[in-house]
Amino acid sequence: MRISGVTLATFLALFLQDAAARAASFDCKKAGTVFEKTVCATPKLSQADDALAQAFAEALVPLS
Repeated sequence: MRISGVTLATFLALFLQDAAARAASFDCKKAGTVFEKTVCATPKLSQADDALAQAFAEALVPLS
């Protein structure tokens, strides 16, 4: 199955919103869901996770 960029971005935004709420990102040693394990096992997804977590944290700065 091929995943489009929009689908992947939507998935990451929804999934990582919860991860970002817990911390800047998540500890792969504690990955429990299939989504977390997939992000940890896939370098490009892991990089996207880091970038999204950083962007989310930066977006919250003006709100605090």
